[in-house]
Amino acid sequence: MRSHLNRMRAACVLAALIIAMLPVGRAASAAPASTTLAPVDLPVLLPLTGNIAFIGMTVQRTLQAVERATNADGGIHGHPVHFVFEDDQASPVTALQLIASIPKDVPAVFDAGPLATCRVTSGALRTGPVLYCLSPLFDPPHGSYAFSGSVALADLFEAEFRYFKRKGWNRIALVETTDASGQFTSSVINRLVHEPANSGMTLVAEEHFGIGDLGVAAQIANVLAAKPQVIILGANGNAAGTVLHGLHDAGSTVPVATSTANMTLQQMDAYRDVMPPAPALLIAAPRWAVPSAVRPGPVKDAVARFFRVLGDAGIAPDGATASAYDPAMLVIGALQHLGPTATAAQVRDDLASFYGPGSVGYYDFRQTPQRGLTSADTVMVCWDVARHRWIAAP
Repeated sequence: MRSHLNRMRAACVLAALIIAMLPVGRAASAAPASTTLAPVDLPVLLPLTGNIAFIGMTVQRTLQAVERATNADGGIHGHPVHFVFEDDQASPVTALQLIASIPKDVPAVFDAGPLATCRVTSGALRTGPVLYCLSPLFDPPHGSYAFSGSVALADLFEAEFRYFKRKGWNRIALVETTDASGQFTSSVINRLVHEPANSGMTLVAEEHFGIGDLGVAAQIANVLAAKPQVIILGANGNAAGTVLHGLHDAGSTVPVATSTANMTLQQMDAYRDVMPPAPALLIAAPRWAVPSAVRPGPVKDAVARFFRVLGDAGIAPDGATASAYDPAMLVIGALQHLGPTATAAQVRDDLASFYGPGSVGYYDFRQTPQRGLTSADTVMVCWDVARHRWIAAP
């Protein structure tokens, strides 16, 4: 088995030497991918229409930026990489129909989520191709062909609970949707509240609402009556906005924490006038969210490349971009190592043995199968409304 670490170190040293010889502001690159060689197609299921279409479109733009950057640097052994986008409308039924039409010889498929679509697509791809779900809620079986992006939801909330404990916030409330994502969030929070490390913490209120509901006044009234010290927002997308509007209308001053599913710039802009008081919208976020807090080394270099690739495409980094960027780079890296004709089984095995840096943190799939990350790969952030960016939480 090859040593990923030694290969990365050698590559980093070589890249540093090349960059040092170039004019400032220019990046080193190999010859562009050939236009005559067959492209390596990588299908992507994502919601380009529907209530979370803004996430799907952000993921699409991010992968297009990765495609351009990869092909400018030689592609996959000279073959251009090509992401093929399919609109599943965030519908499990539509996603399953699209999966049925995807060629079985493609090495990998990406699914932007939500959780429900990843569950059905992973079931349909038990024997390959590799499925990389971009939702942190998805928890694929060990050794399977399915992988999940970013830090697991349970690990994200575990990091947030540690923050709550430091702040002395023991009375917790939860507001989430009734769909699969909300049910999963509920199970995670209820488990964390009862863990020995969180002794003294209490879930004083838990309220549910339909993903299409236009108001949650009754649920918010019940939550605030329980006098929580922090409210966990388990909904995402438009549903998250419904809760934030409800809290604002009720005059709530209780801190609100949520997951990286709500870490999109479009949402921050849309909810500017209903943001909770500072520290606004607490999130256990990936390393890239506060680049200044990342120590010099391979992860910081990966974060810098993440910002550079997106910056060249005019894209501002956020949670949706990061959810797509690292998984795409990991799959492309496996294909660059294995070659453009690699099988799904070879790609799966390559990912399963990988350890190395990414924009989210330091991956080690040997220790954390199918994901490669833990709660240690997070930093607590909050949204700075005035400066329009995430900052380290106080």
